[in-house]
Amino acid sequence: MVTIYHNPRCSKSRECLALLETRNIPFATIKYLDTPLSKEEIKELLKILKIKPLELVRQKEQVWIEKYKGAQIITALSKHPELIEPHCNKWLQWRYCKAC
Repeated sequence: MVTIYHNPRCSKSRECLALLETRNIPFATIKYLDTPLSKEEIKELLKILKIKPLELVRQKEQVWIEKYKGAQIITALSKHPELIEPHCNKWLQWRYCKAC
């Protein structure tokens, strides 16, 4: 089962969702803007993805530039889920949506 953390305003996220639908791949959707991830969930996601916290951040978002650049990244992501870059999870092997 694929899990997509979906941001409807993100073109990559929409493309990934459309690709899964086109290929009839079963998936679960988590709209993380509506239900922000906790700090613990973000830490677990980073562990599974094997990436650094900064790699999960949308660094061009105004809230990042104005409030958090260089600060506590996980705190910023939990308070402002719009900062999270889109990712897909397929059989617990995480991939960027670009690679789905």
